[in-house]
Amino acid sequence: MSATTEKHASGADSSSGPRGLSILGSTRDPERVPAAVEAHNVSVWRDGNFVSQYVSSELQPAESLLLERYRADLSGHVLELGCGAGRLTGHLIGVGGSVHGIDVSSSMVTYCREHHPSGAFDVADLRDLSAEPAQSLDVVVATNNVLDILEDAERRRVLREIRRILKPGGLLWMSSHNRDFLPNLRSPTDISGRNVVRSAGKLALMPWRMYNRRRLLGLQRFEHDYAIVNDEAHHFRLLHYYISPASQERQLSEEGLDLIACLCSDGREVSARDSVADCVEMHYLARRPASDAT
Repeated sequence: MSATTEKHASGADSSSGPRGLSILGSTRDPERVPAAVEAHNVSVWRDGNFVSQYVSSELQPAESLLLERYRADLSGHVLELGCGAGRLTGHLIGVGGSVHGIDVSSSMVTYCREHHPSGAFDVADLRDLSAEPAQSLDVVVATNNVLDILEDAERRRVLREIRRILKPGGLLWMSSHNRDFLPNLRSPTDISGRNVVRSAGKLALMPWRMYNRRRLLGLQRFEHDYAIVNDEAHHFRLLHYYISPASQERQLSEEGLDLIACLCSDGREVSARDSVADCVEMHYLARRPASDAT
């Protein structure tokens, strides 16, 4: 899944959004927003064929560092949520663990089965982990901001499910859009960049980009602890959950998981209390307490 975020200090006015992200079109029926956000995002990923855009083995600096640092954990039984085209999966397999990847996209799963035969892959929705026995996994990997396609209550419920299926002492490696980055998000009309060809492509697609923004604008939300934002991913076709490191640490704790590390995608290790406005994606490592056997 994709990445992109708001500098929204705790206690700031939640009625205003970041630059270029007016929320004047917010829905008049807030009870329907969460279901609509989730249904839209899942349908895009389930029905779209994005394999060619995700075929890669390139790692972020944070991913390279964490693969080495947590090699012992990753050599166990690993479940990867939203495996995509296996960008990280191949490296997880290389560590020596037993890797099971799931994705809602059948085309992604087919690609992974063909190119990573040492892993096991299934078409499945990360919102339903009921097939996984309690306390059966050493590691759950949820990178590429995959949990950010969910609305707040469902995202929290999935975190509780992850805790359930992790062994005591088991590890969660997840990444999420950083709310402190939100002022840096681009609008559909911003086509600036060093790559002239890419900028020309954005210019040609500007009407479509603006159409996508208009139809999703009313589903944006800016709450005290998180935001749901229509960002640039896939030309503004998606809505993503954004959360600050401090709020993510608190949320993990509330769902029974202890944060042990927080890194920017570029590899910088930071405190969850830090505001990191220049990094759109944060990586979080959390454990189910070793003493937690219930």
